[in-house]
Amino acid sequence: MYLHLLSLLFLFESLFSCGLSQEKVQISEANLDTQPKATCQQDPLKAVPSASNIVFQSNDLGQTWLDVSAGLPEGVSIGRVLANEGEIVMASSSQLFRSGSSTKAPIWKNQLLQTALLQNIEISNLFHGKNGMYVSSYRHGFFKELPGANLWMPMDHALEDKTVRSVLEIADGTLFVGVESGLFKSVDGGASWKQVIADMGINSLVSADAAGTVLVCGTYEGLRQSTDGGEHWNIVLTEDFGAWYTKRMEGGIVTITEGGSWKDGSRSNRLRLSTDQGKTWQRIDGGLSQAPFMFKVDESSPSPQRIYAIEQAGKYLFCSTNNGIFRSPDMGKSWELVRMSTGKEMFELIVSGSVLYAVQVVGC
Repeated sequence: MYLHLLSLLFLFESLFSCGLSQEKVQISEANLDTQPKATCQQDPLKAVPSASNIVFQSNDLGQTWLDVSAGLPEGVSIGRVLANEGEIVMASSSQLFRSGSSTKAPIWKNQLLQTALLQNIEISNLFHGKNGMYVSSYRHGFFKELPGANLWMPMDHALEDKTVRSVLEIADGTLFVGVESGLFKSVDGGASWKQVIADMGINSLVSADAAGTVLVCGTYEGLRQSTDGGEHWNIVLTEDFGAWYTKRMEGGIVTITEGGSWKDGSRSNRLRLSTDQGKTWQRIDGGLSQAPFMFKVDESSPSPQRIYAIEQAGKYLFCSTNNGIFRSPDMGKSWELVRMSTGKEMFELIVSGSVLYAVQVVGC
């Protein structure tokens, strides 16, 4: 009996050896239902291809960067990103990738938008809301997330212009929507809209105070400010061209504007700061234009400087340009390079807590 058991064990183990053929083996003595096993000559199971060099994380204020793209599908193209209530949200076509932002290695989950109106419609941008975030789809309007339900509610039934480029919800629930034809305001959750800026494309919109009394919007022809909750607007900056990225942060409001000249393709954009709620603006990009590693279109002329995004983390301002990611310890008076670019990358910057993220995006 002992020898019989040994021989049985030997036969069972041999099923996993490299010399075993692919023929089915039956062992009636032990009543085992044994199927053909993979041998060492077979290819191992292939892992699902994963993306890389898309999302970078810094836990030391830009000193070092860790690639945390793993888990995103290979070849994914990110259009917009948002840090929202403890998570990182990224839009790719009509999909959202979300992860808790507190983890050292984000776990990306793909959310399919559960509304027929949003299926196969390109997401243009992501915006904060008081209770759930908003997404816009250029020429299709904008939608609000119903937290916990994985559903999105259209908010633009009564909105004449669906070319939504900016959405802002202030403390009392009033909604502002910037479109190609101007700025609209709703005090009843989108049931009705009042146009407060006409014949002027709106690129960005921000509240300069917590209550939303003072507002600043970037238009195709400069910046405007309102001090009465968006009812009336004054022009506060016209010397630059359109202002397309405006953001409130500790110490003031920053905006990225188009400046320079179109001659010989030398036009570059500018970075400005306001410390008086948008009334006056000063340039803070001097140190950026003097930075090294400027890439050239050809040997005769340098390419214009392009500023993509601005963010604040700790005591630093961070700025993403075509030359890399820079940081400033003194609100833009001086800048240092913390991550060099190849000149072809465009990074969006977002902060969650003390963690800084740089996400390579496509489009504008």
